[in-house]
Amino acid sequence: RRLTLGLARTLVAAVAAERSAEINRVGLLRALERAALTQRAFELGSGTQLDVVRVRQDVEVARQALISGDEQLRRTREALGLAVGLPQEVGVNPSFQLQGLVDEASSQCAALGDVGGRADVEAARAQLTSTRDSRQQASAGYLPTLGLASNLTGYTTTDPAPARLGLWSIAAVLSVPLWEGGLRGGLVRERVGIERQAAETLENTRRNARVEVTRAQRNVGVAESLVKTSAESRELAAKTDQLTRRAYEVGRGSSLELVQSGAALRQAELSLALREFELVQARLDAFLTEARCDW
Repeated sequence: RRLTLGLARTLVAAVAAERSAEINRVGLLRALERAALTQRAFELGSGTQLDVVRVRQDVEVARQALISGDEQLRRTREALGLAVGLPQEVGVNPSFQLQGLVDEASSQCAALGDVGGRADVEAARAQLTSTRDSRQQASAGYLPTLGLASNLTGYTTTDPAPARLGLWSIAAVLSVPLWEGGLRGGLVRERVGIERQAAETLENTRRNARVEVTRAQRNVGVAESLVKTSAESRELAAKTDQLTRRAYEVGRGSSLELVQSGAALRQAELSLALREFELVQARLDAFLTEARCDW
């Protein structure tokens, strides 16, 4: 199926939902492992009932996130199915490489060297040309007009003999407008105002296009930085969770620290996945703001 802008964005959302759902499942599995660890510690006498209840509460929080994520996943699958023209859900492999969307858009769209070639700028320019022609047409009403009139008549004679004769006349008519009660002047002023509005619209569209291009290029850099920091945060959260579990196993940590480290790890993984999708979206938007696509 030919890639469209709406389909590309729906596909990005679908992959994001798939990965988020997978992260939620892993998070619930880890929460269950922590619950089993605290239950074993309680049975061995090194833990308390509070530890068990606290970790089970974290399990329920992780389960709620999984349920909400699965519902969001089903909705994005339905949206993707509608985007490709199917009445059922359409899933995407979580390992799908989103960079391929940018490459696909690059193959279908032509990059523009200047924002003046964008469709919205060209539309505003065409509107200005149309209003200028309309104003010139109204102004032409003050000019004299030259017309031709032709008349063909025929008659019959009886003297000196019956005969049928024809007469063809051609006349040039010069019309000079003197006064129309202000109608023509009002029409010209109206067309001049419309032309000025179109000129201002064109200039405003150009400025907005330049700002959009600059902002889109800046968003790519911001998204790349956020991905880098999110990846570092996720690594630190994973290391913290690992050390916290070891400390709890040897009796030097508390269940509260165990729950907090697990929640921080789940949040860091979800944040990293979101930042990666935002980076792909930023790259796609940055390219499309300076490209012409036959979509």
